[in-house]
Amino acid sequence: MPKGHVSLVGAGPGAADLVTVRAAERLAEADVVLYDQLVPGAVVDAWAPQAYRECVGRRAQGPPCPVETVVSQLVGYARKGLAVVRLHQGDPGLYGRVADEILALIHAGVPWEWIPGVSAMLAAPAAAGIPLTRRSAARHVWVTTAHTTDGVGLPRVPKDPAWTGVILMGRDQQTTIRDVLLAQGWDPNTPVVVVGAASQPAEVVYKTTVRGLPVSIPDFLPTTVIVGAAAEFPVKEVRPPNSVKGSMDKD
Repeated sequence: MPKGHVSLVGAGPGAADLVTVRAAERLAEADVVLYDQLVPGAVVDAWAPQAYRECVGRRAQGPPCPVETVVSQLVGYARKGLAVVRLHQGDPGLYGRVADEILALIHAGVPWEWIPGVSAMLAAPAAAGIPLTRRSAARHVWVTTAHTTDGVGLPRVPKDPAWTGVILMGRDQQTTIRDVLLAQGWDPNTPVVVVGAASQPAEVVYKTTVRGLPVSIPDFLPTTVIVGAAAEFPVKEVRPPNSVKGSMDKD
């Protein structure tokens, strides 16, 4: 990895062995790793034990680290001649702030590269054992996020039975997801799969319906909601010990 260079790296969904070969190489060569809070410490420990490491991310309900601060650190470390990795959870290009980081690096004249990672949109259905597409059944996929900084929330989405929907960062928005889908005319019995912490030791998988949302997911687990055609496939449910499906509503 060249010195004075920034690698924007996808850490994958959480399992250390789902980091790509190229990502592992960059981490092993890094002098500095700036990582998201959702990236498990085990990933950083496994692949970058030699590097200076600093958490610069946030959880959905936590205080943000301003993107200007992160960019300033990336540029500052690179200009000191260090090999820098900016480690994003999942893939950097999906609902992250990588666009701001790229534009700032270009403006500063700092060499950079983008190394993709395995997104939760792929790891979550894999955890449940369901393909997102299936010949003659699930032919299309839409992806969105349940968590937006502007409060817009879930957009109008296709309810055609040939579509599968993947909603990222959905743990605390399950009631809203249910209400919005029902308001858009979705069948209450449309199958849904909810996956928390895909690929990680705390992984949980629940099968329910639109009407059955929300299900109980432990605090702070990154959560993906899969709705529609793919969720009709036989699902491998994985529940924590002594758990039951239940509402997360507090009222």
